[in-house]
Amino acid sequence: MLYPRRIIKAVCGGLVLCLLVSICAVYGQAAGVREQVVRLHILPHSDSTADQTLKLQVRDAITAAATTWQADTPAAARAEATAQLPHLQAVAEQTVRAAGCDLPVAVEMTRMYFTTRRYDTVTLPAGIYDAVRVTIGDGAGQNWWCMVYPPMCVG
Repeated sequence: MLYPRRIIKAVCGGLVLCLLVSICAVYGQAAGVREQVVRLHILPHSDSTADQTLKLQVRDAITAAATTWQADTPAAARAEATAQLPHLQAVAEQTVRAAGCDLPVAVEMTRMYFTTRRYDTVTLPAGIYDAVRVTIGDGAGQNWWCMVYPPMCVG
């Protein structure tokens, strides 16, 4: 009777080990993806139609400003984004003011959590990413995001 129990324990142990190895492999691949991406994240003041429209205007202005970036590696993209923060701040503020709004605007380079996002041929796993974050007013509305490196929403 002990012999079948040992076999069952060995098989169960093997299955658990296989599962753990698979999880580690997937996590390693996901971490590699996260290190290759710089995201753009825009948080509008609220979910009102006017604030959501303003968010899209800021998005258009920021992505237009980013089309001149010359980064060809993730590290260069992070450095470029960081160097461009004052310019991006000015672009976002100018866009908000031109829309007749006096809400404060904050532009920063940050590391933040994003959920898994799937698009046609691109899946970005959930996790911590480097991101240029633009917060308009309270930043309490439905957000918008994309990738500035590799360029998914610029160019």
